[in-house]
Amino acid sequence: MLRDLTSFAAYGITANDVEALRADAAAFADLESDGEIVAEISEANAVKNKKRKALFVAIKGVMVRVGNVFASGTAEYAAFGTARLSRQTDAQFIATAKVVAKQARAHSGALAVTGLTTAMVDDIDVLAQELEVLLIDLKLKKSDRELLREVRVTAGNALYAKLISYAKTGRNIWEAVYAAKCNDYVVCKRK
Repeated sequence: MLRDLTSFAAYGITANDVEALRADAAAFADLESDGEIVAEISEANAVKNKKRKALFVAIKGVMVRVGNVFASGTAEYAAFGTARLSRQTDAQFIATAKVVAKQARAHSGALAVTGLTTAMVDDIDVLAQELEVLLIDLKLKKSDRELLREVRVTAGNALYAKLISYAKTGRNIWEAVYAAKCNDYVVCKRK
């Protein structure tokens, strides 16, 4: 287009317009791709799942001790809320971890004989808090993906519309005058 700026000037397209098109194309190229974002989401999900597994192991360590003091069918055991632990959603799992820590503290006297320590219970609290932060981070990344997808679509459509407009103008300038230059402005051949 720079080669034909004098011809485009008759249509109100200036060097600044061409430079703006280049800048828009460069900005579009710099946008994070969906593949990059999906990779970030996958990594965040893997980190979250690793933390969940660590918390699961910590809870099970406490529950083995609870089972040694309170039979599994008793109200005391059920108060820990670990039924179907592996099937719980992340949010339910975090809530259950907090309940386990609270109940372990409430029954610390009875559970002390099983080797349960304050550090074990504190570890559950810390892991639950870390899991919650990772879960929020993951949800934010998923939300950002949707927002960035919309930004890419809007920017891409605007760039395409501008490019097609300039290409139509270029074809119009050279169609009857110079076929080779006209072909420089063909975006795609029609069948």
